[in-house]
Amino acid sequence: MQLAKALGATVGTTAGEPDRCHKLILLGADAAADYHDPDGLLRMKQELTAGRGFDLILDVAGAGGLETNLELLAPSGILNIIGLQKGRHAQLDLGQVLSKSARIQGSTIRGLDVASKVRLVRAVGTHVWPLVQAQRIRPVIAHTLAFSKAKRAHKYLAKATARPLGKIVLFTEA
Repeated sequence: MQLAKALGATVGTTAGEPDRCHKLILLGADAAADYHDPDGLLRMKQELTAGRGFDLILDVAGAGGLETNLELLAPSGILNIIGLQKGRHAQLDLGQVLSKSARIQGSTIRGLDVASKVRLVRAVGTHVWPLVQAQRIRPVIAHTLAFSKAKRAHKYLAKATARPLGKIVLFTEA
């Protein structure tokens, strides 16, 4: 989200609860909608794109949000599936894909060969790292814990009713 904003994109995002939506706006999103609220999603589409739809959707949910994401996608838009948090298998209305001339693709770093990973790291160093240094992109940290408390961090994540917004950082004690 921060990278897209730093590159000049208008960013709409979704979350599963209003407080999380508010935090995403504070981090720079132009709008955020609760993905449980279809009317809110359509309002966001209307507000940010005049009803046209989003040119690019990065989908971490996978099967759980496929139908909604296709509805939110602009003509000739790209739906990039980058996670499978809500499942691997879904039904797809191919007529909707065809009528929008949509492109659906999947992306994961894990599956890249070593040479591709090297190119990616170099590209991040060239294009993204300067934005981090200029503080236009900043890490979002939910909690910091000493490395000796790693077990506690795992228990926290297992018990959490809502996922933390940001990373849990473990540090070594001096």
